[in-house]
Amino acid sequence: MPQLGNPQAVAADTRDSVARQRKRRSELVMLGEGLPINPALPPIDFSVDFSPRHKQDVALRALCVLMTAIKADRMHQTMVLRVVRQYGLAAHFSPCEKNFIRALDPSDAERMQFSRRYESAWVLLWALGYVEKLESPGNRCNSDLAVEIMRDKTRQSFIVDARLRPLVLILDQADLAYRYRCSLGDAGTEIQSP
Repeated sequence: MPQLGNPQAVAADTRDSVARQRKRRSELVMLGEGLPINPALPPIDFSVDFSPRHKQDVALRALCVLMTAIKADRMHQTMVLRVVRQYGLAAHFSPCEKNFIRALDPSDAERMQFSRRYESAWVLLWALGYVEKLESPGNRCNSDLAVEIMRDKTRQSFIVDARLRPLVLILDQADLAYRYRCSLGDAGTEIQSP
């Protein structure tokens, strides 16, 4: 029970209540889809060490993740480097991504690892308002549409046209994805990486 007049305790209690409500909503979605839930999974307090990203940062992350997936689909290296230059992405790749983008002949294992990033790019495209709805994890994303969204825009128009969803919706989806992964993993069900 928070002490009266203690704003930190009241804030913590409010965060806990929001996290419990978010957990319950996620579980109801899963039950509605006939999926198992793990009621032992705790509510997630997203406020701890969390700072929201700016639209431009999310947009550049989406373009980088998508570019690595496109290269994994065996785009020719000359074209990869041309697109990276065209979108000004070189400085925005993670070290792992940068190594993959620069690799002239990545291994099949590397290609497989990065081709799975279409799913991650799809979530970022949803957060930016380019994808209307996220489906349950049993459904694959539309990688062709993801590529088309990028191809039809310049770097600047991709950032300007994006409409970053409200943080509460993004956190709701993060909680639901966490519960899908844990519950389906506990049940031994194979799901795709987000």
